[in-house]
Amino acid sequence: MYQEIKFNSGAISPGECISVTWDYVSNNYWLFFGMSLLTWVITACVPCLNVFVVGPIMVGLYYAYLRQMSGEYVEFAMMFKGFEKFVPAMVVGLIQSIPGIVGQGVQYTSDFSSILLNQRRSGSYFAEGSLAMQSAPEFALSGGILIAIIIVGLVVFLFSIAWYITFFFALPLLSEYDLSIGETISLSARAGWSNWGGLILLFIFQFLVALVGVLLLCIGAFFALPIIFGSTATAYRQVFPPRAINPPSSPPAPDYFGGGFGTAR
Repeated sequence: MYQEIKFNSGAISPGECISVTWDYVSNNYWLFFGMSLLTWVITACVPCLNVFVVGPIMVGLYYAYLRQMSGEYVEFAMMFKGFEKFVPAMVVGLIQSIPGIVGQGVQYTSDFSSILLNQRRSGSYFAEGSLAMQSAPEFALSGGILIAIIIVGLVVFLFSIAWYITFFFALPLLSEYDLSIGETISLSARAGWSNWGGLILLFIFQFLVALVGVLLLCIGAFFALPIIFGSTATAYRQVFPPRAINPPSSPPAPDYFGGGFGTAR
Protein backbone atom coordinates (compact mmCIF):
# COMPACT_ATOMS: atom_id res chain seq x y z
CA MET A 1 0.00 0.00 0.00
CA TYR A 2 2.84 2.41 0.86
CA GLN A 3 4.17 2.48 -2.72
CA GLU A 4 0.65 2.95 -4.10
CA ILE A 5 -0.04 6.18 -2.19
CA LYS A 6 0.57 9.13 -4.51
CA PHE A 7 0.76 12.80 -3.61
CA ASN A 8 0.74 16.10 -5.49
CA SER A 9 3.60 18.60 -5.37
CA GLY A 10 3.00 22.33 -5.01
CA ALA A 11 -0.70 21.65 -4.56
CA ILE A 12 -1.55 23.66 -1.44
CA SER A 13 -3.64 26.83 -1.85
CA PRO A 14 -3.81 28.40 1.65
CA GLY A 15 -6.73 30.70 0.83
CA GLU A 16 -8.76 27.81 -0.54
CA CYS A 17 -7.87 25.73 2.52
CA ILE A 18 -9.58 28.30 4.74
CA SER A 19 -12.60 28.95 2.49
CA VAL A 20 -13.23 25.30 1.59
CA THR A 21 -12.93 24.31 5.24
CA TRP A 22 -15.58 26.84 6.21
CA ASP A 23 -17.87 25.55 3.45
CA TYR A 24 -17.98 22.00 4.75
CA VAL A 25 -17.52 22.68 8.48
CA SER A 26 -20.32 25.27 8.63
CA ASN A 27 -22.83 22.55 7.82
CA ASN A 28 -21.91 20.77 11.05
CA TYR A 29 -20.16 23.56 12.91
CA TRP A 30 -21.13 22.89 16.52
CA LEU A 31 -20.14 19.25 16.33
CA PHE A 32 -16.67 20.21 15.10
CA PHE A 33 -16.50 23.04 17.62
CA GLY A 34 -17.08 20.53 20.43
CA MET A 35 -14.52 18.08 19.07
CA SER A 36 -11.93 20.80 18.44
CA LEU A 37 -12.42 22.36 21.88
CA LEU A 38 -12.06 19.01 23.64
CA THR A 39 -8.96 18.28 21.56
CA TRP A 40 -7.44 21.60 22.60
CA VAL A 41 -8.24 21.00 26.29
CA ILE A 42 -6.68 17.53 26.24
CA THR A 43 -3.58 18.47 24.28
CA ALA A 44 -2.91 21.87 25.88
CA CYS A 45 -4.25 21.68 29.43
CA VAL A 46 -3.40 18.16 30.62
CA PRO A 47 0.31 18.13 31.57
CA CYS A 48 2.49 15.05 30.98
CA LEU A 49 -0.39 12.90 29.73
CA ASN A 50 -1.02 15.15 26.73
CA VAL A 51 2.15 14.13 24.85
CA PHE A 52 0.99 10.50 24.90
CA VAL A 53 -2.56 11.09 23.68
CA VAL A 54 -2.08 14.01 21.29
CA GLY A 55 -1.37 11.62 18.39
CA PRO A 56 -4.43 9.36 18.81
CA ILE A 57 -6.73 12.33 19.48
CA MET A 58 -5.56 14.21 16.38
CA VAL A 59 -5.82 11.09 14.20
CA GLY A 60 -9.45 10.71 15.25
CA LEU A 61 -10.16 14.40 14.68
CA TYR A 62 -8.71 14.30 11.16
CA TYR A 63 -10.69 11.12 10.49
CA ALA A 64 -13.91 13.03 11.26
CA TYR A 65 -12.88 16.01 9.11
CA LEU A 66 -12.07 13.81 6.12
CA ARG A 67 -15.43 12.06 6.40
CA GLN A 68 -17.25 15.39 6.58
CA MET A 69 -15.31 16.59 3.55
CA SER A 70 -16.46 13.59 1.53
CA GLY A 71 -20.08 14.01 2.63
CA GLU A 72 -20.15 10.98 4.94
CA TYR A 73 -21.82 10.67 8.34
CA VAL A 74 -19.88 12.12 11.29
CA GLU A 75 -20.51 11.74 15.01
CA PHE A 76 -18.71 12.98 18.14
CA ALA A 77 -17.34 9.55 19.12
CA MET A 78 -15.26 9.47 15.93
CA MET A 79 -12.70 11.79 17.49
CA PHE A 80 -11.54 8.78 19.54
CA LYS A 81 -11.12 6.64 16.41
CA GLY A 82 -7.37 7.21 16.58
CA PHE A 83 -7.10 5.03 19.69
CA GLU A 84 -7.64 2.05 17.38
CA LYS A 85 -4.13 2.87 16.07
CA PHE A 86 -2.83 3.91 19.48
CA VAL A 87 0.81 2.80 19.26
CA PRO A 88 1.77 4.31 15.87
CA ALA A 89 -0.33 7.43 16.55
CA MET A 90 1.23 7.87 20.00
CA VAL A 91 4.80 7.43 18.73
CA VAL A 92 4.32 9.79 15.78
CA GLY A 93 2.61 12.31 18.07
CA LEU A 94 5.51 12.12 20.54
CA ILE A 95 8.11 12.65 17.83
CA GLN A 96 6.09 15.49 16.33
CA SER A 97 5.97 17.18 19.78
CA ILE A 98 9.78 17.32 20.16
CA PRO A 99 10.13 21.01 19.11
CA GLY A 100 7.49 22.01 21.67
CA ILE A 101 9.29 20.06 24.40
CA VAL A 102 12.63 21.64 23.43
CA GLY A 103 11.00 25.09 23.33
CA GLN A 104 9.64 24.61 26.84
CA GLY A 105 13.12 23.61 27.99
CA VAL A 106 14.59 26.80 26.51
CA GLN A 107 11.87 28.87 28.19
CA TYR A 108 12.45 27.24 31.59
CA THR A 109 16.20 27.79 31.21
CA SER A 110 15.61 31.47 30.36
CA ASP A 111 13.29 31.92 33.35
CA PHE A 112 15.73 30.17 35.69
CA SER A 113 18.62 32.34 34.47
CA SER A 114 16.54 35.49 35.03
CA ILE A 115 15.73 34.39 38.59
CA LEU A 116 19.41 33.79 39.37
CA LEU A 117 20.45 37.18 37.96
CA ASN A 118 17.71 38.96 39.90
CA GLN A 119 18.81 37.22 43.11
CA ARG A 120 22.39 38.34 42.57
CA ARG A 121 21.27 41.90 41.94
CA SER A 122 19.07 41.86 45.04
CA GLY A 123 21.97 40.52 47.10
CA SER A 124 24.25 43.28 45.85
CA TYR A 125 21.60 45.89 46.66
CA PHE A 126 21.15 44.81 50.27
CA ALA A 127 24.89 44.25 50.79
CA GLU A 128 25.80 47.78 49.70
CA GLY A 129 22.75 49.39 51.28
CA SER A 130 22.06 51.28 48.05
CA LEU A 131 21.38 50.63 44.38
CA ALA A 132 24.76 49.52 43.09
CA MET A 133 25.83 49.77 39.51
CA GLN A 134 26.16 46.42 37.74
CA SER A 135 29.82 45.42 37.54
CA ALA A 136 31.51 44.67 34.24
CA PRO A 137 31.69 40.88 34.82
CA GLU A 138 28.01 40.78 35.73
CA PHE A 139 27.12 42.85 32.67
CA ALA A 140 29.13 40.53 30.45
CA LEU A 141 27.47 37.50 32.02
CA SER A 142 23.99 38.95 31.49
CA GLY A 143 24.80 39.89 27.91
CA GLY A 144 26.30 36.48 27.18
CA ILE A 145 23.27 34.67 28.56
CA LEU A 146 20.94 36.91 26.55
CA ILE A 147 22.87 36.32 23.31
CA ALA A 148 22.95 32.56 23.96
CA ILE A 149 19.20 32.51 24.57
CA ILE A 150 18.56 34.47 21.35
CA ILE A 151 20.77 32.12 19.30
CA VAL A 152 19.22 28.99 20.81
CA GLY A 153 15.74 30.45 20.32
CA LEU A 154 16.47 31.16 16.64
CA VAL A 155 17.83 27.65 16.12
CA VAL A 156 14.77 26.14 17.82
CA PHE A 157 12.48 28.31 15.66
CA LEU A 158 14.11 27.19 12.40
CA PHE A 159 14.18 23.60 13.64
CA SER A 160 10.48 23.85 14.48
CA ILE A 161 9.63 25.03 10.96
CA ALA A 162 11.56 22.12 9.43
CA TRP A 163 9.88 19.71 11.85
CA TYR A 164 6.47 21.22 11.08
CA ILE A 165 6.96 20.62 7.36
CA THR A 166 8.30 17.11 7.86
CA PHE A 167 5.47 15.88 10.08
CA PHE A 168 2.57 17.97 8.77
CA PHE A 169 0.87 15.06 6.98
CA ALA A 170 1.86 12.28 9.38
CA LEU A 171 -1.25 12.14 11.57
CA PRO A 172 -3.74 12.75 8.73
CA LEU A 173 -2.05 9.87 6.87
CA LEU A 174 -2.62 7.57 9.85
CA SER A 175 -6.27 8.58 9.91
CA GLU A 176 -6.72 7.25 6.37
CA TYR A 177 -4.16 4.48 5.90
CA ASP A 178 -2.76 1.57 7.90
CA LEU A 179 0.93 2.46 7.72
CA SER A 180 3.92 1.67 9.90
CA ILE A 181 5.62 4.45 11.85
CA GLY A 182 8.55 4.59 9.42
CA GLU A 183 6.29 4.63 6.35
CA THR A 184 4.14 7.39 7.84
CA ILE A 185 7.10 9.65 8.63
CA SER A 186 8.82 8.99 5.29
CA LEU A 187 5.71 9.69 3.22
CA SER A 188 4.84 12.77 5.27
CA ALA A 189 8.37 14.16 4.88
CA ARG A 190 8.44 13.66 1.11
CA ALA A 191 5.00 15.22 0.64
CA GLY A 192 5.73 18.04 3.08
CA TRP A 193 8.97 19.15 1.46
CA SER A 194 7.32 18.93 -1.95
CA ASN A 195 4.83 21.52 -0.69
CA TRP A 196 6.95 23.50 1.78
CA GLY A 197 6.04 26.95 0.39
CA GLY A 198 2.31 26.31 0.63
CA LEU A 199 2.68 24.89 4.14
CA ILE A 200 4.47 27.99 5.41
CA LEU A 201 1.80 30.23 3.88
CA LEU A 202 -0.92 28.04 5.39
CA PHE A 203 0.70 28.39 8.80
CA ILE A 204 0.60 32.18 8.39
CA PHE A 205 -3.07 32.04 7.36
CA GLN A 206 -3.90 29.83 10.34
CA PHE A 207 -2.08 32.27 12.62
CA LEU A 208 -4.10 35.17 11.21
CA VAL A 209 -7.35 33.27 11.75
CA ALA A 210 -6.33 32.61 15.36
CA LEU A 211 -5.28 36.27 15.77
CA VAL A 212 -8.69 37.49 14.59
CA GLY A 213 -10.26 35.18 17.15
CA VAL A 214 -8.05 36.56 19.92
CA LEU A 215 -8.97 40.13 18.96
CA LEU A 216 -12.64 39.19 19.36
CA LEU A 217 -12.49 39.33 23.17
CA CYS A 218 -10.03 36.38 23.21
CA ILE A 219 -12.76 33.73 23.38
CA GLY A 220 -13.14 34.04 19.62
CA ALA A 221 -9.95 31.98 19.30
CA PHE A 222 -11.89 28.91 20.48
CA PHE A 223 -14.49 29.43 17.75
CA ALA A 224 -11.66 29.54 15.20
CA LEU A 225 -10.35 26.11 16.23
CA PRO A 226 -12.60 24.14 13.81
CA ILE A 227 -11.27 26.21 10.90
CA ILE A 228 -7.63 25.86 12.00
CA PHE A 229 -7.80 22.10 12.49
CA GLY A 230 -10.00 21.65 9.43
CA SER A 231 -7.70 23.62 7.13
CA THR A 232 -4.95 21.10 7.93
CA ALA A 233 -7.25 18.28 6.79
CA THR A 234 -8.14 20.29 3.66
CA ALA A 235 -4.46 20.83 2.82
CA TYR A 236 -3.89 17.11 3.28
CA ARG A 237 -6.68 16.34 0.82
CA GLN A 238 -5.23 18.80 -1.71
CA VAL A 239 -1.93 16.91 -1.58
CA PHE A 240 -3.30 13.37 -1.13
CA PRO A 241 -6.33 12.81 -3.38
CA PRO A 242 -9.06 10.44 -2.19
CA ARG A 243 -8.33 6.77 -2.60
CA ALA A 244 -9.61 5.50 -5.93
CA ILE A 245 -12.13 2.70 -5.85
CA ASN A 246 -11.26 0.28 -8.61
CA PRO A 247 -14.35 -0.82 -10.60
CA PRO A 248 -14.84 -4.55 -11.08
CA SER A 249 -13.08 -5.93 -14.16
CA SER A 250 -16.23 -7.74 -15.28
CA PRO A 251 -19.92 -7.44 -14.42
CA PRO A 252 -21.13 -9.70 -11.58
CA ALA A 253 -23.05 -12.86 -12.29
CA PRO A 254 -26.87 -12.45 -12.47
CA ASP A 255 -27.34 -14.26 -9.15
CA TYR A 256 -24.51 -12.38 -7.30
CA PHE A 257 -26.93 -10.23 -5.29
CA GLY A 258 -29.40 -13.08 -4.76
CA GLY A 259 -32.77 -13.66 -6.38
CA GLY A 260 -33.44 -14.90 -9.85
CA PHE A 261 -33.20 -11.68 -11.88
CA GLY A 262 -31.52 -12.21 -15.24
CA THR A 263 -31.63 -15.99 -15.09
CA ALA A 264 -33.45 -18.14 -17.57
CA ARG A 265 -36.51 -20.02 -16.42
